[in-house]
Amino acid sequence: MLTTLQAQVSNSTADLSSLMNSLNSSDADKTKAGMLVLAKM
Repeated sequence: MLTTLQAQVSNSTADLSSLMNSLNSSDADKTKAGMLVLAKM
């Protein structure tokens, strides 16, 4: 269970990183992206 959770967190972090890079985003966009990632979890 813990491993699964860690994998989800890793994937979410990777998603967030790639999202940041592609958007080159403002703080508001980062906040929105963070909320989306948290919502997926």
